[in-house]
Amino acid sequence: MSNPTSQRTVVVSNENGLHLVPCSQIARVAGEYECEIRIRKESIDVDAKTVLELITLNAGQGTTLELLATGEGADEAVDRLVAMFESDFEVGETPERATGPS
Repeated sequence: MSNPTSQRTVVVSNENGLHLVPCSQIARVAGEYECEIRIRKESIDVDAKTVLELITLNAGQGTTLELLATGEGADEAVDRLVAMFESDFEVGETPERATGPS
C-alpha cells in the first residue's frame, strides 16, 4: 500500500510575511490532518503543525516555499494550505474541510 503524497510551491504574498498569526493559522489547519505536513524554504524544512518551527522559516513577502504532505488526506491538506496562501490568510477565506476531523 502506497503512502499518498502531495507537493506544491507557494509564494508568500502577505505584506508582513509569515508572522505569528498566519503561522498559527497554518498550524491549526495542518493539525486537522493525520498526514505529515512539512514546509520547506531552501534548506530549512519544518513541521507545519508547529507554530514555533514555522516562525523559524523567517519567510517574508516574496519568499518561495514548498508544501509537502505524506499520508491520508495529503492532497486535501495541501489544497487548503495553498488556498490560505492565495488569500493572504484572510479570515473567512480559508476553505473548510469537506469532511469532519477523522
